[in-house]
Amino acid sequence: ATASSDRTAKIWHMKSGECVQTLEDHGFDVYSAVFSPDGAQVLTASASFAKVWSTESGQCLNTLECPRQIVQQAIFSVDGSKILTVSETGYDQSDRVIWCAISGHRLPSSAAAAVDSAAEFPSEGEISPDGSQKLVLSDGIVKISSVASGELLHTFTGDNGRAVSAAAFSLQ
Repeated sequence: ATASSDRTAKIWHMKSGECVQTLEDHGFDVYSAVFSPDGAQVLTASASFAKVWSTESGQCLNTLECPRQIVQQAIFSVDGSKILTVSETGYDQSDRVIWCAISGHRLPSSAAAAVDSAAEFPSEGEISPDGSQKLVLSDGIVKISSVASGELLHTFTGDNGRAVSAAAFSLQ
């Protein structure tokens, strides 16, 4: 999946390199796009909200609202049951909110405080789940290459010359 300043996120077919879904209705630049652990959903971050999308239908399933904040990143927990949003709240300050991935409800502060963020929300990797491909995002262009040979397999760019701002592999 890719996120772009053209106000969309896209789901790509890894073998053909073709776009299979365009996730619209953001209204602003999309800062990140990541797959759920089971690959059934994509989570995007844009402006003051994050959205959960069906990878099958491309339909928005939930919108997580963060008023008066800029959501820069949204990721699923390792088990897919929770979502972490990271929002810019001011100069060198950010707000981290944990949500229920199913209901879209914000977890109370006491429940969020009990979550081990480092264990449940690890950083995104650059290697495909099967270990065969490497994803590199540089200068707004996504390049996927073979881990074994280093051969460039696919290049993805944003629409209308706009830069891609995030990319991730699906587990499927």
